[in-house]
Amino acid sequence: MFCLNWIAKTICKLIDIICFIYSNLRYPSRRNKIPSVENDFLLIPAIEIAQRIKEVKLKALDVVKAYLTRIEEVNPIINAVIKSRENAIRDAEAIDEKLANERENQLENLSQLPLLGVPFTVKDTVYVKGMPVCAGLVSRKDETAPEDAPSVFNLRQAGAIPIAVTNVPELAMSFDTSNCLFGRTNNPYDLSLIAGGSSGGEGALISSAGSIIGLGSDIGGSIRFPALFCGIFGHKTTPGIVSTDGKYPTLAPGKAPLFSFGPMCRYASDLKPMLKAMAGPRIECLLKIDSNVDLSKLRVFYMLDNGNPWNSRVASETKNAILKVVSHFEKTYGVMCTNVNLEKMRDSFSMWSASLGEAKGTPMSVLMNDNKGEINLFLEIISKIFGRSSHTAVALGFALNEKIVSLLPKTNKISEIKELKQQLIDILGDDGIFLYPCFPEISVKHDTILFKFLNISYTTVFNVTSLPVTQCPLGLSKSGVPLGVQVAANEFNDHLTIAVANEIEKIFGGWVPPFSVNIK
Repeated sequence: MFCLNWIAKTICKLIDIICFIYSNLRYPSRRNKIPSVENDFLLIPAIEIAQRIKEVKLKALDVVKAYLTRIEEVNPIINAVIKSRENAIRDAEAIDEKLANERENQLENLSQLPLLGVPFTVKDTVYVKGMPVCAGLVSRKDETAPEDAPSVFNLRQAGAIPIAVTNVPELAMSFDTSNCLFGRTNNPYDLSLIAGGSSGGEGALISSAGSIIGLGSDIGGSIRFPALFCGIFGHKTTPGIVSTDGKYPTLAPGKAPLFSFGPMCRYASDLKPMLKAMAGPRIECLLKIDSNVDLSKLRVFYMLDNGNPWNSRVASETKNAILKVVSHFEKTYGVMCTNVNLEKMRDSFSMWSASLGEAKGTPMSVLMNDNKGEINLFLEIISKIFGRSSHTAVALGFALNEKIVSLLPKTNKISEIKELKQQLIDILGDDGIFLYPCFPEISVKHDTILFKFLNISYTTVFNVTSLPVTQCPLGLSKSGVPLGVQVAANEFNDHLTIAVANEIEKIFGGWVPPFSVNIK
């Protein structure tokens, strides 16, 4: 066993070294490229924007125009938006007109809307009526959404205004946002780095102040990777709280326990109001969402790595940042923090892969052809080698892996998943949180994720166990890119992770702008 672990660690280290040399030669660091911000309301939380609009101290039209202008400034650099929404201007004008009208019934109705006039963006797999829903597929370049997804509808009912649709990996099955239709999204802190995925367009745009809040989805870390790499907050909700209808590709029923929609934002104070707005009536399932959390009564558990020899080593800066969070809770609140070692967590990637296989959804090779029959994987891979395929290497690799796995004997991981979930339930109870790295490496260069795919085990563990998780920024590394930590809790205890996110922001500063601020 020791010998096998040593071999795995050695191979993994060699891959890391090769990727480091290759990527640094091909993609040298490109920092400080994002234009400065000169408009102060691009830098305030969504809830403050809404309040100022209600008090007629700020016009919704001015806010929407400012964000659309900001998109025009930053998008040529980060390539996060596939299309801006022209009707957003009309929506904002309608709000201002109603507020200008002094009829009391109208004012009273508008004052109750928690996100009145707040711009928001949506990833290109979720329906926004009349907007593209391509899912990064060349074959879907002309497809538009026939209606709003329920989550988008709920946000609009709360007064928010959709302003753009953002880039995703092909079929949203990658943690690097790149496709052959719209190209690659870049990290705003360093354009040579990935922005994460699959909600990578959201992460890059929000961090660049091109959006204030965004709707993401997460089946294996798709909210949390962009939140980590782009230095913002992202929350994977307890499954079932936010409707996941109105998306492409349609979710197979067996994948529902793995999948969630959730909020992405620059400021922790926006997590709860956005989650409540997205969920609509379903928020009643989170009975404690509005309860006050006494941080001194929390129990804190943490792990600094999962011990899997096939994963890259967790960066020392990430470990030190998490230990600072632990130290804060111990010293400030007298909380007992416990370092645990759950051995089953090292196997979370294979658990996740088995769960996807058990779900028996439409094969990737069929989805890649927009459900119009199966692509010829062999021919597509050959075409890709010669630069003539309309599919990404990652998507082809995922489809090939899916095909190979389907031919192998089935591995039943259900009992292992149940055991791990029960372990976490028993440890956390109703007053426990779990601190855990999101990704072992601080930064990932473009074109290297195929060799680092097993590293997503740090996020997939919370998908297979259906736990809510909030990804929180912890400042910047020595190289100037974001650090972060996942904060998990038991099902339906989303309020605990969000409360801790607010505390972490207060102590560690939260989002750090990847640009200069020049407000006169």
